[in-house]
Amino acid sequence: MREPSPEVFSPVRLTTALAGLGAAGTTLQMYAQALAQQPVVSMASVPSLATDLGRAQEVARACLGTVMPQALKLDAASLGFINQLMAMYPRLQHLAQLVDQGGSAGSQAALELSQGLDLLAQFLARQTDTVAVFVAEAHRLSTVTTEVSDALAADAVAAAGDAEIASLEAQINDTLAAIDQDCQTIAKGLSGTDKALVQLAIKMYNCEDSPVAAAKAFVGLIVNTANTSGDTIAAQHDVERQLQTLTTLYSELNPLLAEAAVAQTASQEAALMAQSTTRMQQAANDMGLSWAALIEGYASLSQALQQGTSLPPLAPVLEENKAGWQSLLDECTAWQQVGLFPVVLLQPTTGVAA
Repeated sequence: MREPSPEVFSPVRLTTALAGLGAAGTTLQMYAQALAQQPVVSMASVPSLATDLGRAQEVARACLGTVMPQALKLDAASLGFINQLMAMYPRLQHLAQLVDQGGSAGSQAALELSQGLDLLAQFLARQTDTVAVFVAEAHRLSTVTTEVSDALAADAVAAAGDAEIASLEAQINDTLAAIDQDCQTIAKGLSGTDKALVQLAIKMYNCEDSPVAAAKAFVGLIVNTANTSGDTIAAQHDVERQLQTLTTLYSELNPLLAEAAVAQTASQEAALMAQSTTRMQQAANDMGLSWAALIEGYASLSQALQQGTSLPPLAPVLEENKAGWQSLLDECTAWQQVGLFPVVLLQPTTGVAA
């Protein structure tokens, strides 16, 4: 058993643990919510992607539906304990003053104060299962989330190197280069106002964000221009053909890019969620240790009071820490009123827009 100490009346350790719980829970809730909404897509080049995304959804929703409510339940247990302590506080302070003064009144007060500490220890002991369950769930969540994060990270790397995407992008670049060459040929074959208009269209084409839209605009402009040579006519026809090719290539590429983007985004969200679960695991450990320290500290001080062991002054320590306990009580109450972890399970998306 630990050495008896008035420091058991300090709220610092429990306050720190609860602050860590709140910080970890807030970010974990956010990243789990985002991951739960990621669509489950598949890529031929990444066979494991659909399975890994499905598992990520399951883990995220289990976090929101199980671990978050347990964290709030642990906060409620802390609130119950602090309420009990604050209800007893005036009497504890009075008894501590008598104990500090000594004499026969102090001896009797020591026994009553010991009984009060035993009551607090018993209250905490009744909630040890709540603490233990949360610690175990936080550890399990951290393990499985790390596994999901590692799997999705590998999927994202594979998706980024997809051979089909690379091939389509190369074909698109070749097509855009061919269109640009046709534009230059047409411009050379014109003169005067027509040439100036086409040169302006080339500049607009090269600055346009959407190559397909730019090519369409260009073709629309040159349709009514005078064709002064066979090269110009051939170039005009080639632009129209290349435009059709470009449209086809983009129709094939866009879904693949969307699927690869899902893999990348889910990987990032899973990595952030894994970091938050690590912090949640640490917060759970800290809660367990602070809970155990309070139980052991009360028991040790109670025994010392029963045995008449000489102790440092108790009343000043109780007075010094009263405001800290009241502040922690107010904070825990606010968490319960607004819901520290608002558990709202959003429905996941079922597909990706092309």
